Amino acid sequence: MISYCPLKISFAGEGSDASPFIEQFGGSSISATLDLGVSVRYRNDDLPLEVFLRNLGSSSASGKDYDSNNFTWKVRNLAVSCGLENGRIIIGSDLPFGSGFGVSSALSAAILELANFIQHRSLDEMDLAAGTLKVQGEFLGALNGKSAPYAVTVGGAKLILFEENGSVQVIRDVRREILDQVSRRIILAHPKGTDSSHNHAIEKPVKPGDVEMRTGYLVGQQRDLAETMWGYLRDGNLEGFFEGISRSGEITQTLPGNSMSTGVRKIISTAFKNGAVAAKPLGLHHNGSVLVIAGENNRDSLVKLISRISKYAVRAGFDYSGTRVY
Repeated sequence: MISYCPLKISFAGEGSDASPFIEQFGGSSISATLDLGVSVRYRNDDLPLEVFLRNLGSSSASGKDYDSNNFTWKVRNLAVSCGLENGRIIIGSDLPFGSGFGVSSALSAAILELANFIQHRSLDEMDLAAGTLKVQGEFLGALNGKSAPYAVTVGGAKLILFEENGSVQVIRDVRREILDQVSRRIILAHPKGTDSSHNHAIEKPVKPGDVEMRTGYLVGQQRDLAETMWGYLRDGNLEGFFEGISRSGEITQTLPGNSMSTGVRKIISTAFKNGAVAAKPLGLHHNGSVLVIAGENNRDSLVKLISRISKYAVRAGFDYSGTRVY
C-alpha cells in the first residue's frame, strides 16, 4: 500500500501566512502542487512500527534506542499518533528535505492519509490540510507559516486566503489550459555546495519580537502581490504573472535575516542570460532551491545550462490530484 503526496512550489505571498501578521492583517499565498512528491509505502505485520527514510539511510523502531531529537523517531511518533502502531513504513522523496518544496508537510499529509485509509476514515482536502498542519507542528517542529499543508494537500494551482479569524479559503478558478502553459515551463534547481537533506524543513518559529517585521510593508507587499498575480493568471496574463514571480523573490530577499547565496545568484543570473522569463529563490533561507520559468521553447536547453552550475536541475510540472492512496 502506498500513500503519495505531491510537493509544492510557492509563487508569492511568503511571510503573510505566519504569525503575528496573519492574525492582524490576514494573508494570501499562491502555490501549486508538483509532479514530484513524497511516497509512503506501508506493509503491515504484528511487530512494533519501524520507519525507514530512504533519503537519510536510517531506520528506527520502538525500544531502548528511542531518541526524541532524531528526525526518524519524530516521524515514527507522528505515525503512531495517527494509529499506525505496527508494521513497516518506507519513505522516499523526489526532492530533498529543507529545499523549499514542503517535504515535511507532504510527508505528514501522506502518513495521515494512509492512516485514514487503513482505518476507513475519509477527510476532504481542507480537513486533511488542517490535520496535517496540526500533526506536523506537534511532531516534526514549528512551521514558518500555515500555507504549506494546504499547498501540498489541495491539488493544482491555488490562491490560499488566511482570514484574521483563523478561517482558510482556497480558490481554484483558473482554466486548466492557462495552468498547462505555466506547467510546461518550470525548472527547479539547487545550488552546489549546500546540503539541506538533514535540515528536514523544520523552520525556526516566528518570534513575538518580530511583530514589526512581520506586520511591515514588505510582508504586506507579498500578500497583495499574491492576490494581484492570481488575477493575472485568471485573465491569462502570463507576462504579468511571471513578472510577479521575480518580484516576489526580490521582496523575500529584502526581509531581515535573509540573504541570497552566491550559488542562488549564479543560477538566477544564468537563467535570465539564457532566456528565462522569471526566477526566484524558494523558501526563506539562503540555501534553498530556485524556481526558474523558461521561455516558451527553451526549457530543455536551460536545464542543461543550469545543471552545469547546480547540484541538480530538473524539469517539473503541476500535479492536479493532491494526496492519494494506491
